[in-house]
Amino acid sequence: MFHQSVCLFIVVFVMLLSESCLAECPGGTMPNGFCWPTEGSAKLLGWHGENESYPGGVHLAQDIRANEGDDVYAIADGTVLHNSMSIGGYGGVGRNGGGLIIKHKLSSGEEFVALYAHLKNISAGTTVEKGNKIAEIGPYLGGTVHLHFGIRFPFNDDNNRWAGYGYGSDNGFTQPIAFIQNNAPYVDFSDSSKTVEATVRKVGDAAWYPPNVDCLDAQVWFRVTQTTCYSASRAICFEIMDACPAF
Repeated sequence: MFHQSVCLFIVVFVMLLSESCLAECPGGTMPNGFCWPTEGSAKLLGWHGENESYPGGVHLAQDIRANEGDDVYAIADGTVLHNSMSIGGYGGVGRNGGGLIIKHKLSSGEEFVALYAHLKNISAGTTVEKGNKIAEIGPYLGGTVHLHFGIRFPFNDDNNRWAGYGYGSDNGFTQPIAFIQNNAPYVDFSDSSKTVEATVRKVGDAAWYPPNVDCLDAQVWFRVTQTTCYSASRAICFEIMDACPAF
């Protein structure tokens, strides 16, 4: 949030932004910069089975309703650890299906893994960039088509890596939606090969470009902190106005 003190500090300067700061999230951006992982948004079966249709057992992910063929996106920059089209149960009841396990990093530098499952046409290489299309939603025999999206934190890549529904413990998984809502992705500001020079006007953690226009008339908006930055929307202008009535 903005405070009245930031109203005094509207500065124009040249800064180097990581290309990750400019990355678009086709499915939408979470509050602190992670991308939503697919085109769909309706939640189906939640963490620990938050659906009365699935009593008992432990569900270690968020199922996100989607259509077969919808795009699946990387929530942040990362490294692909596992890529398989033969995971038991991930094609529906009794059928193999596709999945990806990708290592990502928080703004703190801590690593975690994300599980993306019920996939087809996997296109991810050895590394992915935030917002990249990495696969498509695959078929799900005997049930509703969806993306199975899980988070393991702290980092863990043991033999329970593909764990989904019906397990007796969390196996290191955590509530995935709360995780990407409440945390920010890592941004490597030191990689000069992946930086973009931009002149911006900045208020608090909000920045916009070009600098010779008011916030509402800008072309691009960002949030920039000491540890992360990410593409924002025009809505940041209204946050500034609320904190700085004379802005």
